[in-house]
Amino acid sequence: MSANAPSQQAISAALDNIIDPELGRSLTQLGLIRQIDIEGGAVHIDLQLTSPSCPYAEEFIARIKNNVLNVAGVREVEVELVWS
Repeated sequence: MSANAPSQQAISAALDNIIDPELGRSLTQLGLIRQIDIEGGAVHIDLQLTSPSCPYAEEFIARIKNNVLNVAGVREVEVELVWS
C-alpha cells in the first residue's frame, strides 16, 4: 500500500455504517463483505448477499460505493457480487 492509499481500517469503518434493514446489523457484522482489496486509490470489494434475489442489492452497492468514495485517498470503488 502506498503512503496515500486508504487503510483497510478506514474502508471497514465506512462499511460499518451500512445496515441491512431486515436484519438490523451492518454488512460487516453479517460477514457479507467477503474481501477488500486496495491498490493505490482503487478499492475492490467482494459482496455476498444472503439471497440472489435480495431486494436491497442495488441499494447496498450504491451505498458501499458512496461511503467508500468518501474515505480519504479513494479514487474509485468497484463492488463485485460473489456467491461462494
